Amino acid sequence: MLMKRYVKPAVALLLIASCAALYWALFRDMTAEQLRAYIQSFGSLAPLVYILAFTLLPVVFVPAQLLAPLSGLLFGLWGGCCYTLIGALLNSGLMFLISRYLMGDSLGAWLERRCPQKWRPALFSADGSNGFSLILLLRLIPAVPYNVINLGAGLTKIPFRQYLPASALGMIPGVFVYVNLGDKAADFSSPAFILAVLLLAALTAASLALARALRPGGSLRSLPILLKQRRLFSPVGAASMSRAESLFWPGCTLMTLGPQPLEGLYGVLKQEEPDMGYCTWCCGKPSLHLAPEKVFNARIALLRQALAANSVKRIYAACPNCIEMLRSYTQAEVLSVWPVLARHYPADKLDVAAGALYALHDPCPLRHDSETQEAVREIAAKAGARISELPHNRTQTICCGNHEMLMQTDPAKGRELRNKRLAELPGLPVISYCQGCVSMFRSNHKPALHLLELLWPPSKLEW
Repeated sequence: MLMKRYVKPAVALLLIASCAALYWALFRDMTAEQLRAYIQSFGSLAPLVYILAFTLLPVVFVPAQLLAPLSGLLFGLWGGCCYTLIGALLNSGLMFLISRYLMGDSLGAWLERRCPQKWRPALFSADGSNGFSLILLLRLIPAVPYNVINLGAGLTKIPFRQYLPASALGMIPGVFVYVNLGDKAADFSSPAFILAVLLLAALTAASLALARALRPGGSLRSLPILLKQRRLFSPVGAASMSRAESLFWPGCTLMTLGPQPLEGLYGVLKQEEPDMGYCTWCCGKPSLHLAPEKVFNARIALLRQALAANSVKRIYAACPNCIEMLRSYTQAEVLSVWPVLARHYPADKLDVAAGALYALHDPCPLRHDSETQEAVREIAAKAGARISELPHNRTQTICCGNHEMLMQTDPAKGRELRNKRLAELPGLPVISYCQGCVSMFRSNHKPALHLLELLWPPSKLEW
């Protein structure tokens, strides 16, 4: 056991030592001009030699910012960009895999000391959620060193399939600017070189401005959500709202299920009110917890204006968070769709899930809505499904960790609640009437489905 414990670190050290030996033997005493001449001496193989050098040399902490301009001198702007990006991706992938599979906690502690304090929670507490956005933003911000991202990401739960494409996109601006600097370096007094320097300064200034705009800790996780909120409440990205006294409001999270479940539910709701309209707006819940108060108030005012302009008096909402928000911040009568579905349950959906056994998770925004809780259980029974009640349910239900954007505002608290909920699961598939909760269970490798999927399973194409 003791020997096995040291095998992976030993292999990692051997790989790093091999890269160091290559650097020592070939490049240690070379100036930039000598390195350029050395690579050019390989003729048609020079691009492969450069890519190999970029793949291996940053492993021994040769700065990538010094290698990128060299490719501009060697291969010109576009060739240099292509070869540098390939080398950088190979290197970042190699270092990620070394960190994930060969190194241990000691590497994590060493890296964390070298990461600016502001970014430590974002990188070293990453749990895999929003992994693509997190890596993309870190690549765009020069405050986090290149190798710290490569090795640090390997110690998180961020999937490699998200890490590599996000790295590629995030590195493109920097690769272009640094390679362009090398391409124009033949004449330091030329307008082209001066412009290249100005481009580097502009990239640095823009990146630092982005870094300052992000608050410490969870705010880096929040930026993709805030950008989506800005789009949803903008004149260009605003969703549609029918002009009607009553509206079906599915909520933006539930709309990810695809059209079949939503069209099925909408058809049932129209039995209650045949002239019911449809609304694809966001309720503004993310803005409440992540955006400045002034921004949130402006978006809620916009929502109220739209409801008034369309003469909306009643909203039938499916999403627990939407129900909570719309009841708190609008003048409309807000009704849960689930009692309506229980009353008008489709005859052709009786016993569609006969004999299936599920653990039922009650979403915390509706912990005190006994009418909805009873209706949900009635719907499951009419579908023929059997329900296993969790130890904490109804008014005592445990949050999945996503309520009030906890995974963005307080990731540690969010993970604590999530893990507490996961620990209660009895090994059965989970069913819930909140798509956000369902997504959380699925992201943690638990079989889960939304209640609507019992009645109207989405086709694979719709996903």
